[in-house]
Amino acid sequence: MNRILIAEDEERIASFVQKGLRANGFTTVVADDGDMALGHALTGAFDLMLLDIGLPGRDGFTVLRELREARVTLPVIVLTARDSVRDTVAGLEGGADDWMTKPFRFEELLARVRLRQRTAGRAPEVTLLRSGSLALDLRTRRARADERTVDLTAREFVLLEMFLRHPGQVLSREQILSHVWGYDFDPGSNIVDVYVRALRRKLGRSGWRRYGGWGTGCPEPGLRRTVGPSPGCGIRRPDEKPFTGGSSAAHRAFRGCTPCLSLSGRPSASVPSSGSALSSPSPAPPRPQCRRAARPRRLRPGHRRLDRHPGGRRLRRARAGLALTVTGVISSETLFAALGDETVWLLICAFVLAAAVTRTGLAGRAAVFLVGGARTVRQLVHLTTAGLVVTAFAVPATSGRAALALPVFLALAAALRERARLVVMLALLFPTVILLSAVATLIGAGAHLITVGVLWEQTGERLGFVQWLVLGLPLAVVSSHLAAELVLLTTTRRADRTGPVKITAAQIQEHAETAVEGPFTPAESRCLLLLATVVLLWCSEPLHGVSPAVVALIGALVATSPALGTVRFKDGLRTVPWPLLLFMAATMAMGVALSDSGAASWLVGWIPLGASTPPWLFLAGVVVVSTAAHLALQSRSARSSVLVPLVVAAAIGAGVNPVAAALASTAAAGFCHTLPSSAKPVALFADVPGTPTYTPRDLLRLSAFLAPLTAALVLAFALTVWPLLGVPVLLET
Repeated sequence: MNRILIAEDEERIASFVQKGLRANGFTTVVADDGDMALGHALTGAFDLMLLDIGLPGRDGFTVLRELREARVTLPVIVLTARDSVRDTVAGLEGGADDWMTKPFRFEELLARVRLRQRTAGRAPEVTLLRSGSLALDLRTRRARADERTVDLTAREFVLLEMFLRHPGQVLSREQILSHVWGYDFDPGSNIVDVYVRALRRKLGRSGWRRYGGWGTGCPEPGLRRTVGPSPGCGIRRPDEKPFTGGSSAAHRAFRGCTPCLSLSGRPSASVPSSGSALSSPSPAPPRPQCRRAARPRRLRPGHRRLDRHPGGRRLRRARAGLALTVTGVISSETLFAALGDETVWLLICAFVLAAAVTRTGLAGRAAVFLVGGARTVRQLVHLTTAGLVVTAFAVPATSGRAALALPVFLALAAALRERARLVVMLALLFPTVILLSAVATLIGAGAHLITVGVLWEQTGERLGFVQWLVLGLPLAVVSSHLAAELVLLTTTRRADRTGPVKITAAQIQEHAETAVEGPFTPAESRCLLLLATVVLLWCSEPLHGVSPAVVALIGALVATSPALGTVRFKDGLRTVPWPLLLFMAATMAMGVALSDSGAASWLVGWIPLGASTPPWLFLAGVVVVSTAAHLALQSRSARSSVLVPLVVAAAIGAGVNPVAAALASTAAAGFCHTLPSSAKPVALFADVPGTPTYTPRDLLRLSAFLAPLTAALVLAFALTVWPLLGVPVLLET
């Protein structure tokens, strides 16, 4: 069995199995969701499949069923944490060739793989790859080029093996990075170029030619189109013909394709995809040009446009903070002190704690506890809403909460598959509540930490975890349940709402990796106790005086300890969004610059405000602008970084309490439901493979009612509720 497909969504297990199989001479490919696994398996390029049951998208049972319905005889070994007799029988009768439960010993898995190999009667894995005068021995991990032995490093060996196993194919940077280095490297890095250059030096330049180019890709089947200018480099076997990217008809049929540029700037015959391949030394014939093709702007190799880079906006914000320091607007101590702010450390430790919670089965157990008692649709909606509000205490950032809640939604959608309107309603409910309930806690969104930092730098007032909880939790509960009722009324009919519902633990178990009922495992018990202790200490800060950041740090260290933890320390740190933290630190520094330089006062001076402006009118304007800001700025943190410094400065000039104005702006900015691209949770639930979900028209219809409701509710809290909780409307002199 030459090629093994590993369908596993847990990176730790997939890496462990992949390394073990590669060390024993097998070629492996990892698919981390059901759709990708099914697509790979249907290609017929694999000899064995290791299949996990709890995959995102299509689960393992669905993948197995569709494979057998397509008459694909690919041998399948199921690797799963489910050890019940019912699941084992269902898997084997559904077409699996073997069943292994987690945890397992790799020696046993290897023996079962070899057993499948003998049963299938396939030839053993080749141990020598050849291409002309180049040979690679997979056992000794050495290469021979022109009758001389070449010693390779581990990375060079894997890179050369990848080239030799894909002769004549162009491999994208992302493919090479994910195969050789994993997923921890930036696609814009030049590390691929460095290793290819070192490999060519070791193998010798005779018979090899390097090529490169930029373009938008080729529409041929099987080739992935790359968007935007990105470089390519590589090598091709000397005995192979150059790959020209397909026929003239195929190219002419693709409108809008831009011609590939070689390193010299001339049209190149190579495939204009970012990547590497084995290349022929003979010149290639010119490739047919596409109609209506326009030459893209020439860029340096390795250069990527910031507006197309996923972290471009955050990088520009960091550069802006650095520019303010260099020009003397703010001091270097101010810039770097923002990184050491305790709110930043609170968020870091909260992400590590969330990683520990996610590794356990607490989310599935909580879902069974909450929605298992629902007997009507309205009960199901409000119990789900209550559960989503609680997750704001355990998981920071709305995108993390959406990822945690997605398996629960899939289980509910599967249980209600015959009632499509209810499934669409739930698809709208989850992101709506996740976004509106984020205001409940200080760690609910990165924008909250930006607001706290700006208030501290501009007014000297710091909102702690408890004070934010007292002000934000009532608003989160009321707005979430009102929004849930609105979603229910706007997406379902009376007949849909009157029918009974019954969600069982078995239905939720189908989409869970761990047991959702029965006794708690020791890891789940420890994690639940730790989470409860941390939240309790956060809420009782006035009694013991320990900073929430210190409490979170202690909790993170316990959660990652070898004896008591559920996640390794480095795995927990991988979940921390470091670009977001740098973005927040730069934003805090820019807030100081706006205040100290007088720029904020100058900008506010253009707004016709004065002491005669009614406070309710000022707050209403702040709420309306903040509610609509998501149409221009999709990032919640970006909205707060732009609006809050100006709102604070304007509030002081209008005689309004800046704390009330900043809170109102931050809470109103939590509304971002108009478009699928308005927020990550909305985009995540808008496209769930195999499950009916909402359309852009559904979002617009919901937003038409939810936007004024959210704005009115925030304004009502700012004028009536928050003054009772210690935040007056008027600025106290």
